[in-house]
Amino acid sequence: MKRPAVFLFLILASGSRCWANQADDALEAAQNLACNGKYEEALQKHVWYHKHALDVDRAQYGVRLSFALTYWTDLGKKYPPALKALRDIRDEDATRLAAGEQNRELFNDLVAINEELGESATTVAVFKKVQSVQPTFASLIAELADKALFDANEYQLEKKYLTDPLARFAKANVSWTSDSNSQKDVPPRGAADKVSRIILPATSSV
Repeated sequence: MKRPAVFLFLILASGSRCWANQADDALEAAQNLACNGKYEEALQKHVWYHKHALDVDRAQYGVRLSFALTYWTDLGKKYPPALKALRDIRDEDATRLAAGEQNRELFNDLVAINEELGESATTVAVFKKVQSVQPTFASLIAELADKALFDANEYQLEKKYLTDPLARFAKANVSWTSDSNSQKDVPPRGAADKVSRIILPATSSV
C-alpha cells in the first residue's frame, strides 16, 4: 500500500531536481555562450535566469545576487547591451518601489545590482523616495541600504532608521579585528573617520 506513495515522492523529487537543474543550466549556458562569442544569446540566458531562477529553485537566491551578476557585468564589458539590459531591470525595480510596492526582496535585488554596477547612489535615491512616503517600509529595508547610505555620507538618514552608527561600527570593528588572519572582512577604508563625524553635531551642541 505504501509503494504508490513512494513512487509519487520519487516523481515529485525528480521533477524538483529537473527544475533546479534548469536554473543551473541557464547560468552555465550563459557563461559558455559568452565564451564562444554568442553575446546576445548569453544575455538572454542571464535575463531568464534573473527573472525565473527563484521560481524553480529558491536555493539560487545567493548565487543570483552574487556570481550571476558578476558574470553578467563581465559580459557587459564585451557586450554593452548587456549592461543596458541589467540597468533596465534595475530601473524597473526602482519604479515599482517608488510606486509603492512593499517588497523587501525587490529592494535587495536593486541593492545588489547597484553594488555590482558601482552605482550605489541609485540605491540611496530610491531609498529616499521610499522613506519620504513609506517610512514604515523604509525601516524594514534600511539595513539593506546601510552600506550605500554610509558611503554616500547619509549619516542622519542612517541614524533615523538604524541604531547609532558609531555603536554599530564599534561592534563590527571588534568582529573584524577578532580574526587577524582574515583578509576578507576588513573595515572600509576611512570608516573610522567617517563614523566619528556622525556624532560631531551632537558633540558640538553640548
